[in-house]
Amino acid sequence: MEQVSRLTYTRWMLVFPLGLSGVMYLFHFTGWNQLSTGVLPGHPGWWALAGGAMMIAAAIFIAARRFDRHAAAGIALVLSVFAAAVYAPCLGQGDTGMQISSGINLIKDIVLAAASLAYAGLASTRI
Repeated sequence: MEQVSRLTYTRWMLVFPLGLSGVMYLFHFTGWNQLSTGVLPGHPGWWALAGGAMMIAAAIFIAARRFDRHAAAGIALVLSVFAAAVYAPCLGQGDTGMQISSGINLIKDIVLAAASLAYAGLASTRI
């Protein structure tokens, strides 16, 4: 019983920030043009749109408890790639505002990736 309530609490504590971050990615995709590091192929705006759509889809799957372990593990991978390939290289580049924004987004993506992995671990033990 305690594990079920922990799983429910973890699920909703992950769904809301994940969905909100996805919406923010969709509406602020032009900011990614400044963060282009050349590490990811293609246009940076495309990665922002794709990442936002993936975060929203993962939040929906986790909230609905359908393929939630796979969605949580997949979005953890995506967020880890964004943290390592987009935000970490930008910490020492550009103006102070861009460095601060990159640092905040780096921490956000790491925390959301860790929470996603924690949820995937809890969800794998549910009956």
